[in-house]
Amino acid sequence: TIYRSHLSPVWCLSAHFKSDRFASGSMDQSVRLWTPDRLDILRTFIYHTDDINSIAFHPNGKYLASGSNDGLIILWALEQAQPARIFKSSSNVEHLTFTSDGNHLVSINHNHEQKSDSISMWDIRSVNEIYVVQNIPSHRRLLKSCQIQNTNKCVTGFNKSLLFFDINNQQETNSLFRSEFSNADIKRLIHISSNE
Repeated sequence: TIYRSHLSPVWCLSAHFKSDRFASGSMDQSVRLWTPDRLDILRTFIYHTDDINSIAFHPNGKYLASGSNDGLIILWALEQAQPARIFKSSSNVEHLTFTSDGNHLVSINHNHEQKSDSISMWDIRSVNEIYVVQNIPSHRRLLKSCQIQNTNKCVTGFNKSLLFFDINNQQETNSLFRSEFSNADIKRLIHISSNE
């Protein structure tokens, strides 16, 4: 099945596995909501002014977050077409993930001018940036993905390695290993819970 609606390339996808919905983010600056049994879109979300790099469903399936090169992170209520919350990053937003309790959102941000990355944790209710790990040298490759454990441990992929950060202490705690199985950089991480 081919789903068509975007006017430009699609950069990111996300699905909520406990519902029948998935979403796409595009170079056309829009987010589109889909369901597998329909070829037409359920809803289009428009607010960003640059490419959308990442989207993530809230654990309850009622909200969707989108991150863009415009530096905005937008939390959308799926039943509405207007932003429910707007978070402002000082850099391009490259990746988003929610904590398992849904109270916080974590973003990977890239500053092209300074050639550095940062990891931010945002409070969903207050829209405040409550933790940030700043000035992570991006060298030849920028951070592309992260997963959160117990709301304060972040693991992210970089240059064939896994990096661990303690968000509370705002510092790297460990660089676990350099993968010997592939010559490619780590692009995405998936957390598999033993409870699911």
